[in-house]
Amino acid sequence: MKKIKRECANEKNKTKILIVDDHPVIREGLTQIINRETDLLVCAEAGTIGEAVKAVKKQKIDLALVDMLLKNTTGIQVIKKIKTLCPSIITLVFSMSDKSQYIKQAIEIGARGYITKDQISENIIDAIRQVLEGKIYLSKRLAKNSKIDYGSDNLEKNTERLVIRQSVSTVGKINRTPMTKIAVLENKETKS
Repeated sequence: MKKIKRECANEKNKTKILIVDDHPVIREGLTQIINRETDLLVCAEAGTIGEAVKAVKKQKIDLALVDMLLKNTTGIQVIKKIKTLCPSIITLVFSMSDKSQYIKQAIEIGARGYITKDQISENIIDAIRQVLEGKIYLSKRLAKNSKIDYGSDNLEKNTERLVIRQSVSTVGKINRTPMTKIAVLENKETKS
């Protein structure tokens, strides 16, 4: 695990972030992008589930960015493990894969969003901000590619129903976020 030189405990007004990915170059690139923001701070980086657990035990992490496909485990296992240690931690999954099974699994276990690595440089800050506001982040492209359909041809209606249906199963049990804070994908307005 790469040591972050900045002492996170002294950064009271910043959202503290853990990045979990088995590729150091990805972790370092994300750290540079995120640390440009005045209110966000990467406090720890982990390449394995064990390193992620150590980071969560060692310091207060507000948000974990977790790669879906790690060398010896999955992001699902990482999220389950760190949420047992810190149920309030917000998780956002990122991956090279846009397979619908991964997206569904991530949302079902309580991840607040899913972003593909090809979208990270342009959209990671927006995704982070949306999940920190209690919204669920999922790009329209991912929603469309995951073939999630509940009977309507209108993508916005489908994604709204997906978010609300997933929210009922996960938010109340895992995230404990009021339904009024759930947003439909990239829509900036909350639904009431």
